[in-house]
Amino acid sequence: MYSDSARGETRSVNILNARHYLSVAEQQVFQQGENVTAAEQKVEQARLDLVEKTKNKEMLNRLRERRLAEHTVLSQREKQKQIDETARQNYFRNRKTVEQAH
Repeated sequence: MYSDSARGETRSVNILNARHYLSVAEQQVFQQGENVTAAEQKVEQARLDLVEKTKNKEMLNRLRERRLAEHTVLSQREKQKQIDETARQNYFRNRKTVEQAH
């Protein structure tokens, strides 16, 4: 069996090993906490970027819809002008034909 002094040394070594282990574990926990904080900051920045890009996309969509509506109105006006011109020409052509017949 161990003598009393050998047992004391073994206990001292075990205590030193346990302290070292705890110290290393605390450092790892602290480092993981730092990693989590950094990751949370990245996530927050990505969220802010997403919000900004979503706002920009919505703004562009509204602008595109407005431009499409303007284009549709202009196109309808142009078609109506063509219809009116065709009707005017037909009216005068028919009037001329009627006058020639009399």
